[in-house]
Amino acid sequence: MVRSIILLVALLSLATQSAVAQPSAKKINYQDHILPFFQDKCVACHNQDKKSSGVILNSYSKVIEGGSSGIIVKAGDPEGSSLFQMVAHKSEPFMPPKSPKVADTSIVMLEKWIKEGLLETADGKALALNKPTADIALGTVRRGKPDGPPPMPEKPLPLDPLVVTLKGNAVIGLAASPWAPLLAVGGQKQIVLYNTDTMEYLGVLPFPDGFPTVLKFSRNGGFLLAGGGRGGKNGSATLFNIKTGQKVLTVGQESDAVLAADISPDQTRIALGGPSKVVRVYSTVDGKLLHEIKKHTDWITSIEYSPDGVLFASGDRSGNLFVWESHNGKEYFTLKGHTNYINNLSWRADGNILASVSEDASLKLWEVENGTLVKSIPAHAGGAQGLVFHRDGTIVTSGRDKTSKSWKSDGTAILTMEPLTDLALRVAVSHDAVFAFVGDWNGNVVAYKLADGKKVDVLPSNPPTLKARVELSAKEIVLLREQLSKISAELTTAKTQDAKLQGDLATTQKSLTDATLAVKDLPAKIKQLTANQATALALQTKSTSELKAGEAMILASTDSLKKIKEQSDKNKLDAVLAKNVTAAQEKLDKLKLELPALQKALQEKTVAYTATVAGLKDAQMKLIAATPLVPALPKQIDAMQKAMPAAQALVTTLTTKVQDLEKQIGTKEASLQRYKKAQPLANAPKS
Repeated sequence: MVRSIILLVALLSLATQSAVAQPSAKKINYQDHILPFFQDKCVACHNQDKKSSGVILNSYSKVIEGGSSGIIVKAGDPEGSSLFQMVAHKSEPFMPPKSPKVADTSIVMLEKWIKEGLLETADGKALALNKPTADIALGTVRRGKPDGPPPMPEKPLPLDPLVVTLKGNAVIGLAASPWAPLLAVGGQKQIVLYNTDTMEYLGVLPFPDGFPTVLKFSRNGGFLLAGGGRGGKNGSATLFNIKTGQKVLTVGQESDAVLAADISPDQTRIALGGPSKVVRVYSTVDGKLLHEIKKHTDWITSIEYSPDGVLFASGDRSGNLFVWESHNGKEYFTLKGHTNYINNLSWRADGNILASVSEDASLKLWEVENGTLVKSIPAHAGGAQGLVFHRDGTIVTSGRDKTSKSWKSDGTAILTMEPLTDLALRVAVSHDAVFAFVGDWNGNVVAYKLADGKKVDVLPSNPPTLKARVELSAKEIVLLREQLSKISAELTTAKTQDAKLQGDLATTQKSLTDATLAVKDLPAKIKQLTANQATALALQTKSTSELKAGEAMILASTDSLKKIKEQSDKNKLDAVLAKNVTAAQEKLDKLKLELPALQKALQEKTVAYTATVAGLKDAQMKLIAATPLVPALPKQIDAMQKAMPAAQALVTTLTTKVQDLEKQIGTKEASLQRYKKAQPLANAPKS
């Protein structure tokens, strides 16, 4: 309810701010108005011979150039101009030093001169005002995924880095797009972009103001906010359009590097802070300063808006943590609990829980509606550094113990990722929560699989030159192809072994089925065959006897015929003897005709008996062979079945590796062609 009221007040405030200001009737210029004022109050300490803080005020070009801490006047933005802030006694050191504040008329004159574009002469041309190149403010805050494809760079980015050093800088600027496969890494005078799906190097965004110490994507992923600068010299925050890679707006004119910054979900405000101990909130509509919050007593180290944009939180080097109302900058809650440097803040997607990590080693979860501490977790020994509260509810942290860890939304530990070789400073999570990216002290960003915490790649914050990258990519492709050849051979072997194992398993399972049936059915069959053998033997014996009887009868008949013939030959006229010869011959012929049938019957009975004996022996041998298999084969089958998942898993793993390598090679080859195509452009003379 309270936050709803705050939101309503914020809308009314925006409506008031949109009122059209009345233009000034008189133009102030440097030559006629500002120089005399400077000569009267300032030039004694700020001239060519005595340029205090590197500032020279009796030369228009030197005023515009600024001093050792950077730009001192910002066209159209008095609140962002340190010179005006110090003269008007709005920020220290007050100017002129050890003197009363100058007259209000002089302050108004200086303010008008800056507002109207820093005219040099009465007929001169105003400098370009620091206004955004496009209207980026959103009418409403949308929590879910924006319509259309996720914003990705549509124009080729510079592939040759602006700066290449022997060693990368510690990665403290790191952010992943909430909706697209895009990672931004803070380098030296540049922001390096990678594709989080392929780990492909996409190019750089120039950041000439110094080191981008803090990176934040807008909630719709369309813009990247980079805050940074040069320590002890200057600081600002620049907004980039992701699709075009162009600067949209630069706000802030800090005398030191910006350490903390964020853009509101409705894209109407940018809040930043740093060693000045002041939170400054700027409008994205015109780049003007809206609020200054001076509650912090130490360096401001982290700032983040709530998902609905109603509130924002800021933490500092002494462990102070505050929640503010976005529309007016008033304090909402003081959250007490940290005892040391607050390194990072992150809100849960519903905006009800704020997470914070600190050098006191803790991860703390705060209930924002009541301003109460929900849970304090000893996350990283020596100090907790990085923090992301992903929209899926997963929390990922990193710390001085060189590890990164994932947690459930209630603070329950999930896993610890493989350790780095040095401090784990910052962390980002890919839009799909597949990868975690951890920036270390050595200038590298290590990619991890969130599912198992395993390292998958290393992305440098200090990328090589385009020429070196072409050579490196060519070598990487050769190495990847060698790996592919090796893994492909291993895959062929694994597939062969898996097929053999499956074949052996099928054969063994069939053998068990056959043996089980044999042990079950053969005893009855053997019993039947034994009975059949006895019957066949009896039949064979009978046939043998019948054949022998037939053969004996033929012998007897033959002998009888011989004797009758002898008698008949002696008594040729004896008709009876002649008739007896005929009868004896017919009987012998008949017996001879019957003999083949008896022989055949005996043969058949012998074959039947032999077959029965053979069948019985075969059944007995099969039973003898099958009996020990029934208890033995299940053990073999169990061993094969247990080996099967490992064999199949190996095939799956190697197949995935082959596919991944083929994908990597395809990506690398496409990138190599892109790098080669860009080389002539990079080597072309600059106009």
